[in-house]
Formats: sequence, C-alpha cells, structure tokens
Amino acid sequence: MGLGLRASRHLLNLPDVNRQDGLAALDVESVRLQALRPAVTDVAGHSAGALLDRALVARAPSAAQCQIGESPHAAKTTLISRGAMTAPRVLNLPEAFSRVEGLWRPHVAGALNGQLVKLARIKGEFDWHSHAAEDELFLVVKGRMRLEFRDQVREMGEGDMCVVPRGVEHRPVAEEECHILLFEPAGTVNTGDVVSERTVADLPSV
Repeated sequence: MGLGLRASRHLLNLPDVNRQDGLAALDVESVRLQALRPAVTDVAGHSAGALLDRALVARAPSAAQCQIGESPHAAKTTLISRGAMTAPRVLNLPEAFSRVEGLWRPHVAGALNGQLVKLARIKGEFDWHSHAAEDELFLVVKGRMRLEFRDQVREMGEGDMCVVPRGVEHRPVAEEECHILLFEPAGTVNTGDVVSERTVADLPSV
C-alpha cells in the first residue's frame, strides 16, 4: 500500500492516541490534521488526512463511554461512534392503503433520490394522458387493473408491475377497486399533460 498509516503519522510527527489519553489528544490531532491535510499523500494516492480520519473515528470513545454531562466534544464523538441518522420508519402497505382517501387521489408514501412512492385506490376509467418527461411505474398491490394504450392493452393482477415510458399515452382502468403503488419523479402530475377534475396538484401523505 506504500506509506501506510504509521508512516503517514511519522511524517506528520503525530503521537499515537488511545482511549486512555483522553479527548484532548484527539482535539490536538484534529487541529494538526486540518492544517496538514493537503500536504502528504502516500504512493497509493491515499491522503494522510483520509488515513488519519479513519484512525480518529476508530479511536473515538464508544457510546458507552460518553456519559451525560461530558463535554461537547464527547457528544460529537458519540455521534461519530453511533451514527447521527434517525432510524427510517417501516410502512405497512395494507394499513397505509386504509388511510388513502378517495379514488384516483395519489398519496405520498415515501421519497428517495428525487423520486416519490405513491399509493392510490382506483376504480373505473381514468383520463387518457401521457407524461412528456417522466417514466411511470405501476405495481398492483391488491385487485386487478389494466393499462390501456392506443394500440394495445396490458392486464395486471396482484404483484404485476409495468413501467410506462415517457411520452406514451395511456389510461389505467379497474372494474373493481384496485390498490396500486406508483413510483415516479417528484413533480409528476397524475393526469400528465391533461388538466381535469381528477388532477391532484397538492399530494397528501400517508
């Protein structure tokens, strides 16, 4: 690997730090690290800053060692050791569909990477429409539906999925109430290029 962590530490003249040395030593290393970060790189292209960052995280006190009443720095190391992310929720789809109000009215169930996961209860015929810039994924969770295109039809049952390409005119139809999951970019309007009484501009959430 070329100059390893020990060699990089030697070049920067930084002492080894262990948990017993206390948090002050970690502060000293952090200051030196910020000042010298651009200066040293090992032959594999790994910066000394990156190597020492990993070392500092590895040497940070465990969550059990960070007790109430410790310094703000101790609280910071607690976040490093535990991770600052809140645990994501688990959504039960049957229960979520029970909170979807009205037919043909998508509700937002989740968001990721600029996309929205939507739930909708449908029955009857929807408007013919297309989405000029967005592909649209349909997943049947409960019941049956069909996707009508101008030149063909796709029948769908529970567990079936279909991606409608952007620009393709289509119409969802369900003889009986059907529960569907939609996955599409945020900002996608349910009626696409058509404005009607079924257009939902302000999406509710479940």
